[in-house]
Amino acid sequence: MGWLLKNNELTMTNKNIPEDYEEDEFQGEERKSKSQVKREMLRLQEYGAKLVDLSPDQLSKIDMPDKLRQAVLDAKGMKKHGAKSRQTHYIGSIMRDVDAEPIISVLDHSDELKRAEAVAFKRVELWRERLIDDDNSVFDEIAEAYPHFDRQHVNQLVRNARQEKERSKPPKSARALFRYLMELEEE
Repeated sequence: MGWLLKNNELTMTNKNIPEDYEEDEFQGEERKSKSQVKREMLRLQEYGAKLVDLSPDQLSKIDMPDKLRQAVLDAKGMKKHGAKSRQTHYIGSIMRDVDAEPIISVLDHSDELKRAEAVAFKRVELWRERLIDDDNSVFDEIAEAYPHFDRQHVNQLVRNARQEKERSKPPKSARALFRYLMELEEE
C-alpha cells in the first residue's frame, strides 16, 4: 500500500490490485448485506428442519443430492437436542451449496396441502356436529359441495348418531358419518 498524489488529491494505492482489474466489472452485481445473508441461511436451516420432520416415504419423493439426503437421515436418528441442532445447521450449509429452490417448492406445496386438509377436516367436523344437532340446512351445503352424495345414507347415519347420543352410547354412527363425509371431501 502506498500513497499517490494525483491532481492535487492524495489517494491510497494498493499494489496488490491486478493491472487488468476494472471497477466496472462489478457495478451490475448487487451485494447482499450481512443481515440478508444471515436471513437466507436461517431460512434454509428452517427448510432443513422441515426435511428432518418428513417421513422416509415423503423424503424419498423429493429429488435432492445424496449428501443432503444422508445428512437428513442422520438427523432423524439423533435424539439429543444439541446434536440435532448442529446437524440442522449442517443441513442448512449443504442447502446453501445446492440449488434449494426445487426442494423449497416441494416443501411449500406440502405445507399448502396440510393446511387444505386441516380446513377440510374442520369443515367436515362442523357439518357432522350440526347434522347431529338437528341443523338440516347442512344438507343443502353438502349437496351444493357434493351433488352426488347419498342423502338417504347420511340421513340414516344422522338418525342413528342422534339415538346413540340420547342413549349415551359410543358414537359409532357419528364416526361413520364423519368417515363418509371425509370420503366425499377426498374425492
